[in-house]
Amino acid sequence: MPSQSDETTVYIVWGLENQDLSSCHHTDYECTGRTVWDDRFDLNPTPSQKAIKDFCDTLHGLTEDEINALHIKRDLVTGELKIKCFMDNMYEFYDKLNADYYSNGTDVSMPVGEIEMQHIMKANPSIFDTSSLHDTFYRYFETGLGYWVTMGYTGQANTDYEEFRHLLGEELDQWDSTYTVPGTDMYGTRMKYAAISVTTSLPFGSIGYNSGMEILNAWETFVDNEMLKMPASVSNGFQCTCDVTNLWHWIEVQKTLADSAVKGIILGISLAFPVLVIATQNIIIGTLATVSIGLTTVCVIGMIPMLGWKLGVSDDMAT
Repeated sequence: MPSQSDETTVYIVWGLENQDLSSCHHTDYECTGRTVWDDRFDLNPTPSQKAIKDFCDTLHGLTEDEINALHIKRDLVTGELKIKCFMDNMYEFYDKLNADYYSNGTDVSMPVGEIEMQHIMKANPSIFDTSSLHDTFYRYFETGLGYWVTMGYTGQANTDYEEFRHLLGEELDQWDSTYTVPGTDMYGTRMKYAAISVTTSLPFGSIGYNSGMEILNAWETFVDNEMLKMPASVSNGFQCTCDVTNLWHWIEVQKTLADSAVKGIILGISLAFPVLVIATQNIIIGTLATVSIGLTTVCVIGMIPMLGWKLGVSDDMAT
């Protein structure tokens, strides 16, 4: 079991489907299955970019009650919610770029599409050879993403790259991927997945499944409702806890174990009654013995929450 942590990161992920576990035997806990990509995921349509930005704004603008329900953690220094949204930083980068270098009426602010990126690419012939682009070039958002994380392919250190590189994934596009003029970098790749991370104050190892399921369901409801507002190309996002602790999975395991323990108690007492009656040859003694077993079990289990404890794996299995 992973060590206890005082915080858990919830990820809102696009570009992936549910893991394919069809090749895994139900007893093989080490089998991770096969990754299934969501081929509908696409951030090139500008409404999709705006939808992700609106979602980030919704997260930042949650009411105090909603923040408490989702247990989102605040930064101890700034007091801001601990949310990492790549679209926030990308918008900020292009707003500044637009103000600093394109003040002649040319708009290169977000969301970026063909028009905005063509302005930038033509203004940087030492990076982009626009004459070599085919007429159906499509990956303008990914080109803009690369321009942002590389600070305009300047080679300068970019804190945004370090912050978001594990939350963004790309692959080569057979039609659009091409090298910059210096030949050191590639643009026009295809985005495979993207994620937003939210740090919560949920401690692994000390949260029971009852309260845990309530929080999990709150996250599930919140994200599902937000996905209903989004365009089709970004409407399949989902939330998960995929760090080493994987709190949501652990809560589901606790729930399954607790449910199994209850079923086991009921089955055990049901089987004990006829056995005791036959063994004692006396239905009264058999009934009293069964009641005694039931009351003893109730007392032991009932003392756990009264003492502020929670059922663990060993307790559920023993029960």
